[in-house]
Amino acid sequence: MSNEEHVTATETDELRRLFHRAMKALTPNDLRPSSPCPDSETMVSYVTGAAPQNLQKRINAHLAFCDTCWDDYVALAGPEAIVELVRSEGAEEKVSLPVAIRDAKEKWSQLVARAKDFVVDLGRTYGPGALIGAVKILAEGPAPVVRGEVPSYISRKVIEVPIDENVYGIEILEHDNNFVFDIAGYKMTRPVAMRLAVHLQSGDELADTKTDNHGYASLTLPKQKLPEGAFALTFELEDDLWEMLFIRLPERRSV
Repeated sequence: MSNEEHVTATETDELRRLFHRAMKALTPNDLRPSSPCPDSETMVSYVTGAAPQNLQKRINAHLAFCDTCWDDYVALAGPEAIVELVRSEGAEEKVSLPVAIRDAKEKWSQLVARAKDFVVDLGRTYGPGALIGAVKILAEGPAPVVRGEVPSYISRKVIEVPIDENVYGIEILEHDNNFVFDIAGYKMTRPVAMRLAVHLQSGDELADTKTDNHGYASLTLPKQKLPEGAFALTFELEDDLWEMLFIRLPERRSV
């Protein structure tokens, strides 16, 4: 691995917080830029902070996806000023947000690359006690067949996931039209809420849920929202991203 690709643990933690802050600041509409490129006068007012708040918000979203305008922004603000804004804890989010988005997207790519080394395949049988990184398989298999009864689900996998000092059990049930994630706190050294979020590989968030302080919650996600292939689960304690896990979906079944 080259020096440019190497990321220290401290940098990873810092970028995790940056990713969380940037994504939390955006709404789904912010991630769908539809405005035209701002003219030079508008861009100057944005960089200097003179633009109205609603215009700042639109340009934030636009800069996150438009390389041409991003280059203009860097040229006007200056690379040194941008770096200083990112490093400064007191920087105004309306100015630093485009930078945070860019860094968050890069960080997401780094986290995805690492998490892909440990993928839980819902279509594969591992056996109870199998380890996938720090994740343990507790139970798995198709729904039991009982004569005269319709199974309540198609398949089931129960995994144990350590998050910081806590340990959670997550039961993943595949139904005809959705997946259900039932979460239970097995060991709650830190009795705080845990946020579980489902993401596309691009980083876009599909759904989330938050446990109570005892670690219990449930999340239902329609199959039509999930892509073919895989999706990511992220786990957060007290607004800090602690862990990421990839889930590979079984081959698409007709519903």
